[in-house]
Amino acid sequence: MKKCLMPVIGLICSLGLLSGCGRAGASALPVSKKAETVTGVKEKKKPSKSRRDVDYDLTEMGSDMVYAYVFQMMNDPKTFEGKRIKIAGELQVVRDRKRYYYCVVKDALACCSNGVEFVCGKGDDKNAKAYPKEKTDITVTGTYETYKEKGSDSLYCRLKDATIETGVKQ
Repeated sequence: MKKCLMPVIGLICSLGLLSGCGRAGASALPVSKKAETVTGVKEKKKPSKSRRDVDYDLTEMGSDMVYAYVFQMMNDPKTFEGKRIKIAGELQVVRDRKRYYYCVVKDALACCSNGVEFVCGKGDDKNAKAYPKEKTDITVTGTYETYKEKGSDSLYCRLKDATIETGVKQ
C-alpha cells in the first residue's frame, strides 16, 4: 500500500510546485499601465528633459530585474522609444566594419548577459578615444532609439546622445 501511495503523493506535490503561488493570469512582468512600466518602476509624471532626468533608472534595480528589463527593451522597443534610460554595467566593444559600444549587464548568477548599445555624440569612430577602456565598469545615460543599418532590414536599438560615468560598481 505504501508503495502505491508514495508515487501519488509525489505527483500531487509536483503538481503543486508547478502551479506556483500566483493567481490566474498573472505574468512574471506586469503589463504596462498608464503610470507604470513593465517592471513597476514609475515614470515621471511631468518629464523635464534636462540632462540629469531619466525616465527609467535601471541602476536602482537588482541584477535579475535589470537583466529582465533589458530583455523587455529588446522585445518591445516601441514602449521605450524616446525615453531616457540609465543603466550600469561593463563596457564591451564589438568591431564589425565600425565599432559598437555596449553596456553589458548580467543576471544574479552571472551566467547570462545582455548588452545595450550606446553612442556618444554622432556615434562615429572619430571619437573612439572619448570612450573608456573595454571591461571598465560604467553607468550610461541616454535616449532610447531604434534604427536600421544601411542594406539591412533588421531593427536595432541603442541609447543615443549617451553620457558615461566610469568606476561605478554594479
